Amino acid sequence: MNLLPIHHYDYLLDSSLEYLHKESEEWLFNISFWRNEIAFFHIHIAWDIPNNIPDNSKELKADIEDEIIKIDTDELDFIQNSIEQHEWFLSRLLDNREHIDEHIYREQHEELLFKIKKLEIRMRRLKNNIFNLEKSIVIN
Repeated sequence: MNLLPIHHYDYLLDSSLEYLHKESEEWLFNISFWRNEIAFFHIHIAWDIPNNIPDNSKELKADIEDEIIKIDTDELDFIQNSIEQHEWFLSRLLDNREHIDEHIYREQHEELLFKIKKLEIRMRRLKNNIFNLEKSIVIN
């Protein structure tokens, strides 16, 4: 599934910096929750799914394991660090320590929004694949 391009210029221009900050905090909360889900999925797939499953299920299990590793080792840390830097940028903007353009902050926010939405879709797809794997094991 492809994402439609997100163009929220009106949304970003109309939203207060406080609202954007709260949205960033929500993203960090979601990332923390996703970390817990990923840990649970990893343990579940490793310990609860038997190795003697049909070949088509083995391929799905391997794909799920690969996706769990990619999300856990690459995506979550990268996005969390990006959001934390984004929040640091906001604090510098609000403190007026430097001449920082608010427009840059809003553009960064839009880019992060796109990345979060993309990761959210991947997490949903992962959960759906785990459900399909469980279903294929029960049926066979």
